[in-house]
Amino acid sequence: LHEQTDQSLSVQHAKLEGERKGIQERLVQLNESLRGAQDIPGINLTIKVTERMTEQVRQFRQQLRDALSNSLKDDDPVEAERRFAALNAVVQRMGSQETVDRNWRNLVLDVRQHVEFVAREFDEAGTEVEVYTSGAGKSGGQRQKLTATCLAAALKYQLGGQEQPWPVFSTVVMDEAFDKADADFTKMTMNIFKNFGFQ
Repeated sequence: LHEQTDQSLSVQHAKLEGERKGIQERLVQLNESLRGAQDIPGINLTIKVTERMTEQVRQFRQQLRDALSNSLKDDDPVEAERRFAALNAVVQRMGSQETVDRNWRNLVLDVRQHVEFVAREFDEAGTEVEVYTSGAGKSGGQRQKLTATCLAAALKYQLGGQEQPWPVFSTVVMDEAFDKADADFTKMTMNIFKNFGFQ
């Protein structure tokens, strides 16, 4: 209770917090890449991340906080037993191979499921013209434009960052599924990639 469990929970808590911060840091760099494309007509996007906590995730995070907040206290035997029982329940569930527990574990440990991305599109005057919280409710063309823009910006960031005007590797290869796409979408996508410095 006082050594291994506290150490393991501290490591787990630090990893989860680190992953959440990592998402924020990568998003800052992606937005920098998107800002570099604002001179491309029709592309002026900013992406923000918001928390999307389910009740299970909230409870798990609270259990971690409660366990760690009491870790330095000298528990009386009754309190130590209570803490042990609570922590043991979490540890047993973490190690369980039951389907419901595996699903729970995947949910509470995968921080990508704890966030939601919101893209905001602005016109040349800086007025917000569109908000994308998901692909739902948008036309096929809007979803495709958003997807292509985010993909191109992410690749530019991964392959060049902000230090270089062009990606270090600039060839993009599309597979045969691209043949079946709408001609206007294909042209738009190719132009988006070209404007981000890809061939």
